[in-house]
Amino acid sequence: MSNQYFNIAYDPAKQGYSTSTWRTIYGDVAVVNGQLQFTKAAILHYGDILRGDAVFSLNIAAPVIGDNSKFGFTQYSKGAYLYFQISNGVLTAECSNGTVSTSSAVIPWVADWTDTDTEFRIKWEAGTATFSIGGQYKVVFNDTYALEVPTTLIPGCPMSLYVASDAPDQLLLDYILVKNIQSYVLSTGNANSSFEVFVTESDKLSVSDIITNLVITPLHTNSGIIAETPKIREDVTMLMKILIANESVITETPKIRESVTVSEPV
Repeated sequence: MSNQYFNIAYDPAKQGYSTSTWRTIYGDVAVVNGQLQFTKAAILHYGDILRGDAVFSLNIAAPVIGDNSKFGFTQYSKGAYLYFQISNGVLTAECSNGTVSTSSAVIPWVADWTDTDTEFRIKWEAGTATFSIGGQYKVVFNDTYALEVPTTLIPGCPMSLYVASDAPDQLLLDYILVKNIQSYVLSTGNANSSFEVFVTESDKLSVSDIITNLVITPLHTNSGIIAETPKIREDVTMLMKILIANESVITETPKIRESVTVSEPV
């Protein structure tokens, strides 16, 4: 039995920044010289990923007091995450399964990473998460299976790519590569909302004839034409269905009335 894995790549120089695949949580992001530039901003990808090997190529200034940046995976509402964090001048690897299990490990900052395109890697596997920088292993988190107190630390739910920077200096993203994804589903962002009109099976077409009979007087030569004027009214109900990505369906019911007058010579 063979396993199918997914691989994805995000390259701002090629793909730009699209709100159909990324949600801007706050701040300003823009593609500048082929890199995605963050100015106190955060973005969340619409793809749902279950396990994978992700590389974030970033250009970051040296951590300082007041900095607060994160990049990696997160399930935003559940509170599950695997990401690097820079907070108040300290770089850490962070892990949480979204409940009570969390772990953090400090990674000493290396001067060679400052203002240089550097690969930050998170290898997310079942029960294990490995953090690497510049090709060197830094931190490994593991679930524990002791019979007395088993600990499930590594997230087991789908998560999304996440980059946030509140640093005084701009953060630059070169690319993101994710290989060996066990499961990948791309949901639709709000920017792709659509509007469609449907006529459903339950719609009814009603026709009513209202005929006005003229009083017919005895015909005389060259008396002209006696006309009967039927009226046909047609009521058609159409459902206009507004589809909003990831939201409820809003249904609006307009009514169309058509009146037709037909004159028929007798």
